[in-house]
Amino acid sequence: MSKILIYTDVHWSTYSSIVRGRGRKYSARLENLIKSVSWAEGVAEERGCDAIFCLGDFFDKPTLNAEEISALNDVEWAKLSHTFLVGNHEIEDSNARYSSVEVLEDVGFNIVRDPLFVPIDELNLYSWKEDKNEPEDGHDHTINADQYSWLPYKDKIGGTEIDE
Repeated sequence: MSKILIYTDVHWSTYSSIVRGRGRKYSARLENLIKSVSWAEGVAEERGCDAIFCLGDFFDKPTLNAEEISALNDVEWAKLSHTFLVGNHEIEDSNARYSSVEVLEDVGFNIVRDPLFVPIDELNLYSWKEDKNEPEDGHDHTINADQYSWLPYKDKIGGTEIDE
């Protein structure tokens, strides 16, 4: 069984609405992001992952400035296969062929630009009644629905023990 590290919504950018100061080399936000992404990359290597997936919005906008591109060089990228899904923040318009994620493709990472269906069997457990607009088990799984795709495996993610 393959082990993968998944993260999403990094929103790599020089500034945010709340983090606007300068760090030693880059903006304070970029320096925090460098540490955070490097930490996640290190965890993937420490835990023996086979690959890393970013599920979209690694970048906060479709174009990058020089500081944002330079700061990518300071991330301690794991020597693993990387796949990045193009998110809505990274595309200028509906054409995902041109996006800020191009810079990651230039260094050899895999980029998924087109929607891709990956079946997760556990999601079929939460099916809807065909004759009514309600879930079979009586719970509304549309609120925070993404949690249901991972719950059955939460005890296996990164080998982390979960106490309940």
